[in-house]
Amino acid sequence: GTLGWTGAMVVGEVIGLGVATALTVGVGPLTPGSSDAQVSVVLSAVAGAMAGTCIGAGQWPVLRRAFGELDLGAWILASALGGAIAWVLGTTAAASGPYDVSSLWAVAFAVALSGFVLGASLGVLQASALSHRPDVAKRWPVANGIGWALGLLFAYVGVLGTVFSPWPGSPPCTALIMLISGAAMLSAPALTMGFVLRAGQDPGARFWSKSRADGASWPPVHHRT
Repeated sequence: GTLGWTGAMVVGEVIGLGVATALTVGVGPLTPGSSDAQVSVVLSAVAGAMAGTCIGAGQWPVLRRAFGELDLGAWILASALGGAIAWVLGTTAAASGPYDVSSLWAVAFAVALSGFVLGASLGVLQASALSHRPDVAKRWPVANGIGWALGLLFAYVGVLGTVFSPWPGSPPCTALIMLISGAAMLSAPALTMGFVLRAGQDPGARFWSKSRADGASWPPVHHRT
């Protein structure tokens, strides 16, 4: 159900992003022409591939139940490639400033745009593994993009919350704000993709359907003709 899918996504994201962050600690910025640029690109690609692999591995068991068929190797490969591209794009963009930080709204727009581009990059590659389900594949990149845009906005709001809190610098307050914003950030992509999965569910699949007393399922399943 919804909780199972969200839980699988969150676990994959926590492990994947944690591993990717650990791999790139101390890596220099991807500044074009710098002596370490090539090494930085490679390490960022590897980190992104690891993140994508973990996210895809968390998603696959639930998607397999929802669709009835989804090749594990193709899904993991697509997720890894999408994660690598997204991570390299993200780290390159971060080093390509300066950016307009004159207003909180300007930063929020940049954060949301970055999240959409990075999420859609992952979604496009994953959609290639969903070619047998074109109804889902065509919506998957947009759902990813919207989800990650919202997720990064939640993270941004969390950072602002720690800065403008009535108790700035308070460890308990900071920890609570970051915990809430972090949970929202990780859950947003799962929820947006969940809507796509609900629309593309196979008749009789066990992902979203719940039995009712009259024997029907909810949400109702529409048979394809």
